[in-house]
Amino acid sequence: MGRLTAIYGRLTRTLTAGEKEDLKYKPFSEATGVKDSPLNMEKNKRTDTIVIVEGLLDALISQARGVPGVVAIGQARLTDNQIDTAVKAGVKYFVLALDNDTAGMDGTEAAIKRLMGKRLTSFVVTFPEGQKDPDEFVKSQGAEALKKLIAQPEAASKWMARRILSRYDITADMGYQQAIDAAITYANEIQDPLEGKQFMETICQGLALPYEALAPRIMDYDTRQAKEQEKKEYKDLIVKADQLHRDNNIDGLRTLFTDKLHDIKAHTGAVHALTPYTVTDMITDIKQSSPGLNTGYASLDKLVTIPQEAITIIAGRPSHGKTTLMMNLALNMVDLYPEKTFLFFSYEETRKQIALKLLNIISKKILNEGQNLSTLETYVRSSEQGLEQVESGKKKLMKLTSSGRLWIIDEPFYINDLEGVISNLATKHQLGGVFIDYIQKVKIHGKYGQRQLEVQAISAQLLEVAKQNKLPLIMGAQLGRNQQSKDKVQLDNLREAGDIEQDANLVLGLYNDSMQKAQDEEKKLTDRAVNVDVVILKNRNGTVNEKVTLKFDRPILTMRELTPEEEKRKYNPATFSNIGKEKGKK
Repeated sequence: MGRLTAIYGRLTRTLTAGEKEDLKYKPFSEATGVKDSPLNMEKNKRTDTIVIVEGLLDALISQARGVPGVVAIGQARLTDNQIDTAVKAGVKYFVLALDNDTAGMDGTEAAIKRLMGKRLTSFVVTFPEGQKDPDEFVKSQGAEALKKLIAQPEAASKWMARRILSRYDITADMGYQQAIDAAITYANEIQDPLEGKQFMETICQGLALPYEALAPRIMDYDTRQAKEQEKKEYKDLIVKADQLHRDNNIDGLRTLFTDKLHDIKAHTGAVHALTPYTVTDMITDIKQSSPGLNTGYASLDKLVTIPQEAITIIAGRPSHGKTTLMMNLALNMVDLYPEKTFLFFSYEETRKQIALKLLNIISKKILNEGQNLSTLETYVRSSEQGLEQVESGKKKLMKLTSSGRLWIIDEPFYINDLEGVISNLATKHQLGGVFIDYIQKVKIHGKYGQRQLEVQAISAQLLEVAKQNKLPLIMGAQLGRNQQSKDKVQLDNLREAGDIEQDANLVLGLYNDSMQKAQDEEKKLTDRAVNVDVVILKNRNGTVNEKVTLKFDRPILTMRELTPEEEKRKYNPATFSNIGKEKGKK
């Protein structure tokens, strides 16, 4: 025997002129201030899943016919109190089986949004056309059919996608665009990444649109929304500042502009009071933090890891392989961390060029040793499908990009916008790392007098992005050249780019001896494969002044480790004056 929690019934009274008869069962307990409780909840206290129906008799009949977990809410609208009652009873999953009519569908949509706001998982049961509710379905199809229907509910995200598409005539240009805008607006409210992916995939299927075509629109929408929010905050700030100015409150103005502007930039709310940092805090932070990322090169991973919440710089002179190494690192990490999403921002090349180069790296197919990339582009343009390695590479790259695991972005964001985009995507995806090629190309608003000072400000802001979002930022940087000793690769060469090495935890310098000699002699480098030295110029967490040599297969843009035989015969120039043990070797 359970205790009495509510009494349901029909109120009968004389109707006044114009009133409609309401035949629904309602909880009398509402009049006494008692919280409403789903009917049958007492019988389903020890289950993690309940099936929500409207009618009280629907729940009772379903239970009597052996369908477990069915509770009734007595109306088309699920309330917060009903949700809270179910959660307290141990429910984690809500299967919505409301009536198959306009009120029921509106109620289902409202319930999905309400449950999503409480971070609860929901599913939807749709009854066949002509059958309004579980009672009619059982009478027509039988209890076993109802059990089977309830056992295979649809994810709420998919149901909502179809619901949104049904509102528009997607065969018309305007309706098609309206459906996209509505979908992106709703997607922005979804907090669970899996639900968001299911929703957008269903939208794309309904619109016959590739996922990768819509993904940049989502980012664009998020960026516009962030700008609108920032604009509103600045407007509020101006109003407050104007009032303080009219009141001649100079101290108030100073506080406003030092505190409030920082809040707007960081979007982190009020500044918390400082408290002592204890050993317990340290242990907690260590347990909650992620380890550094491996590079995918065993010889390099023995010496360094890509640090979290910090900047890593890949520095190289023009044409020495800086961008190529970053692309190889991105692909290595995508394979090493299959649950993570990686962003590749290119300020130097278009996303088409980056994607083509990634395809070249993945395919590893020599089509034309002298012009492999342009030959690959011609093959792709021709729509041929005869090259197995390339087709396999296309499938892999398609999977990485369409699933959102690898983002290729060529929008030349100013630093404030770049910060907003990264922070926004970090809230929606489990980011593994962010690549930026390269830092000297990023722009900043304002006047700094010297480009060096601008780069310093950009670097400092990116470091805050890495810390606030707990991300590793891997940035390319153009390496300056020491005129007194032209062959040196050392940290001083990077200082010419604006002291950006001060903000970095790890700096890897690239030196391509074959390319440097060709440039010095003003000749074209014709060797297919050359050695590239990766020198650890700075490493706050470990060893420095060590180097790893990689083999750069230039036509297919691949950097790999040397084979044991190549390691024995590699050329080892004495060009790193900051590495003492290299001096004097030939």
